[in-house]
Amino acid sequence: MRDLSELEIDLCTRIHRRRKQLKISRQDFADELGISYECVRLWETFQFSPRLNKIEEIAKHLGSSVAYLLVGHSSVLDS
Repeated sequence: MRDLSELEIDLCTRIHRRRKQLKISRQDFADELGISYECVRLWETFQFSPRLNKIEEIAKHLGSSVAYLLVGHSSVLDS
């Protein structure tokens, strides 16, 4: 297993923080995305980062922009 880059860690951190802000459980978030709980856990513990093709869907479910998740500069959209 490779180490995540700083950008990947920042992405995973923003996903985790936004999910917690919205009070969505890992299991509910995983179910919404059609992935396993384990996958979300691995993102949030910096063991893996989401695939690029999944980031747009993640942003939609978190009510945020892709730019916010990737670089943290765009504001979070109202949900």
